[in-house]
Amino acid sequence: LKPKEGEKWETKTIGELLEFKNGLNASKDQFGHGNPIVNYVNVYKKRSIYKQDLTGLVELDINTRKRYDVKKGDVFFTRTSETLEEIGYASVLLEDVENGVFSGFVLRGRPVNNMLYPEYCKYCFSTKNIRMQIQALSTMTTRALTNGKSLSKVKICLPYYDKQKEIADALDSFETSITALTSALELSKKRYEYYRDEMLRF
Repeated sequence: LKPKEGEKWETKTIGELLEFKNGLNASKDQFGHGNPIVNYVNVYKKRSIYKQDLTGLVELDINTRKRYDVKKGDVFFTRTSETLEEIGYASVLLEDVENGVFSGFVLRGRPVNNMLYPEYCKYCFSTKNIRMQIQALSTMTTRALTNGKSLSKVKICLPYYDKQKEIADALDSFETSITALTSALELSKKRYEYYRDEMLRF
């Protein structure tokens, strides 16, 4: 799925594709009820987010909710971590979430044009090249930190839209096959262990 002869893939900065915003900070008594919220745990090492993943809730007034809204296609990045190696993990929201908002522990990158295929975002921001750039542009004091200004500088090689869909579909199919194979191997292992124990039962 590399560029074919005659195909032109563009080099863009993430800042040309996404507009960043910091998340909300709320008091402890606001949590546990109210609006669904995209939290750190929804983003960290998870490439995609769906409505069912948002189990956290926060109570907000309508103006705050509008300032920190979320919608399908938004890309979220972890803003802080213990180490540089774990900074800036990304996950894309693949469903609209009514009255959804996002936490101050993550950054929201909202597409500013139609150049990104949402499902492609599941994969492109986790490549080795992108991860290395994010780490290099982050800061480290007592904790590793990144922000929208730093993430906006990261360069990405972007296929045209239909090619992004083709790549995402191929990777989805491959991932499904790997998951099925892993499940089958795990089941085979359990069967083996069962029969081993039965055969060696004296």
